[in-house]
Amino acid sequence: MTKKRRPVDPSEWEPDLSSYSLDNFYIAAQDTKGHGNTIHARVPPNIMRAVDELVQSKAFVQLRTSSDFVRDAIHHRLHYLSERNSSTVDSEVNSILRGMRLMQAHIDKLDTLREYKKVIDSAADAINAVSDSKSEQKKLVDNLMSEVSDMPAYWRNRYTQEIKQRFGHLL
Repeated sequence: MTKKRRPVDPSEWEPDLSSYSLDNFYIAAQDTKGHGNTIHARVPPNIMRAVDELVQSKAFVQLRTSSDFVRDAIHHRLHYLSERNSSTVDSEVNSILRGMRLMQAHIDKLDTLREYKKVIDSAADAINAVSDSKSEQKKLVDNLMSEVSDMPAYWRNRYTQEIKQRFGHLL
């Protein structure tokens, strides 16, 4: 006897229907508890070459490996199919997708915070590299402050606070 499937309500797997975007990268290899599965698939050489070239080009820094690309592609295809024919998609699939989106949002935030730290550390390295010239150091800090002024409010405030704390003596 086959299990009867019920129609799926998209809000079951994505409470905020606006959170999914083709522009987002969904590359988490495991859930928040560290669980993940491995899949193996054969692909034609031209497809693999195209994926490898894309990843190696670093045009999309979020895609560091071909596995990142595959996870992202799977996520987008699941979303597409669930929207296209939601009456045949099992609610468990939709529930999994909702969980993946929530986890990806958390991972994206952590990645952004890591990038923030790298930028500040790189700025400190550049400023320290010209420690023999206060005028050059001041120029670097002024340039950094100028770049920060165009950022969205949250990041502008965060960077400005960090710059003033670390390099206030050069402002």
